[in-house]
Amino acid sequence: MHQFHYVRGKLFCEDVAIETLVKKFGTPLYVYSQQTVTDHFQKLDQALSRTAMDAPMDKLEGFREKGKLGEFKEGGE
Repeated sequence: MHQFHYVRGKLFCEDVAIETLVKKFGTPLYVYSQQTVTDHFQKLDQALSRTAMDAPMDKLEGFREKGKLGEFKEGGE
């Protein structure tokens, strides 16, 4: 979910009016939503965790034997 939205014609990031930030910091101005960044990071983290858990252990063992995963152990330790 993105946390940028308009209220009565003014752009807000979360609960802060972009106009207020422009007055305080000037332009050009890059604004990031902490909530949006956090949401996207969590989704990526979950997706990568599922991918690693779904990988067949025999394939991972093959990589381990070739030294490509170092000291990879079950459980990701």
